[in-house]
Amino acid sequence: MEKKKGTLIKAYTSVRKMTDSINYDSVILYYRDEHGVKKTQFIDRAEIPFYVIKDKTLPEALTPPMFIEADKVEKISSFSDLFFKEVAMKTDSLYYYDRVLTTWGQNSSNMKNLLKHNYIYDADMDIADRYIAKFHEEYEPDISYKLHKCYYDIEVDLMENGFKKRADGTFGYMGFPDQEVAPAPINIITLFDQKIKKFYTFILRNKLNTSLIDFENRSTDFIKYIQEKIAKEDNVAINEIDLIFFNAEEDMIEGFFKKVHEIDPDFMLAWNASFDVKTMLNRLKKLYGRKKELQEQGVKAYDQMLTVASDPKYMIQYDRFNNPVYMPPKAYYYSQDKASFVNRIDMFTVMDGINWMD
Repeated sequence: MEKKKGTLIKAYTSVRKMTDSINYDSVILYYRDEHGVKKTQFIDRAEIPFYVIKDKTLPEALTPPMFIEADKVEKISSFSDLFFKEVAMKTDSLYYYDRVLTTWGQNSSNMKNLLKHNYIYDADMDIADRYIAKFHEEYEPDISYKLHKCYYDIEVDLMENGFKKRADGTFGYMGFPDQEVAPAPINIITLFDQKIKKFYTFILRNKLNTSLIDFENRSTDFIKYIQEKIAKEDNVAINEIDLIFFNAEEDMIEGFFKKVHEIDPDFMLAWNASFDVKTMLNRLKKLYGRKKELQEQGVKAYDQMLTVASDPKYMIQYDRFNNPVYMPPKAYYYSQDKASFVNRIDMFTVMDGINWMD
């Protein structure tokens, strides 16, 4: 059977809270179809296939081999939320399952000890990886499709938006600003869409910065200058440069995310992305925390930040029965800031169809 064309872009996993005691693992696969249109496959309740040895008297049951013949094992499939109990039942280990469940809970890492049982095979593969493999059984990537990449960068105002003098006599923020604290306002965010060779620069106005006021008045001349400079030095034609000015920092950051969701590229790339993303998220939390209208509406600053950073068009998916399922916003950047750049692992988990990478 000939496979359909489908270029996998991203696998997003999330936990759906069904009741106080029941959670379902769900997966969204984002892919480009044969026309290059981004689409999704939604797995509303993930299943995990695994194998159990049939004959418990075989030598393999006492000393498991690296590989085992297919006719010696039975394939079992279980919903991921019932998975460990199913494994316990197949290995006569319910006593251990119950002890872990009552002592540490369903999500305890001790549950994974069940997968070390001699009878069990192919049970420890990541859920997302299983569905990625399953996707490739049905689809083959379109080798003619060119990935859609964007690049971004931020700048912060170390002079605290107006050359303010502190009580101790110093000016502005001294040193490289900590992204977890995000003490300095963001004043510029630049986004470059490689596909259409277009720049978007989001700029925060500052009444005390006379050079910025002059720059806005002469921005048309600047755009022409930059286009000519890049064409001459890099032999690249920039099709368009949009300079968008804002009076409020939160509006500027919101404008950036809105444009990103509108473009919806496959990759968003930055150097030292940990600083850029964490600063944007933490600045939003600070700014929203000061908004009286949000406080009056009972909206938490953290929740508002999640909503802005996530892409609303992907928040409604449809389950196997074609019922709408709300996928909540999510935005969390994990980075090993203490590790060297060579050994560091960064991950931006966000409810959208984009791979954000450093």
